[in-house]
Amino acid sequence: MSTPFRLLAGVILASIFLGMFVGIYQNFGQSQGKKQFFDEAKELANRIDSWEGGKINFTITIPQNCSLSFKEENIVASCENNESNNYEIGENISGPTLNKAGDYTLQIMISENGVEVNVK
Repeated sequence: MSTPFRLLAGVILASIFLGMFVGIYQNFGQSQGKKQFFDEAKELANRIDSWEGGKINFTITIPQNCSLSFKEENIVASCENNESNNYEIGENISGPTLNKAGDYTLQIMISENGVEVNVK
């Protein structure tokens, strides 16, 4: 085999391995982001459940293709592929559905009428 063909074969193999590495890295990053998102949603539910009343602020990061919503007595964290967790808080909760990726600061008002969530 001549040198130009060896060089071309080396470049092709390097491109294949680089592409595989990038794909694995992106997949790992997305799964870590989803895990953090579900952990933060659970922490939010726990804080609301143990809070006596008043206002609290909470920052949460929503990854690509995920959403956070508030339905009846549940905080619902969901992502593509039907990954979804419901966190019951024992109080009626209302607020916007957050379905765009980004960092959000939530202002949570807890009263005898229930829980109201607003984006700051």
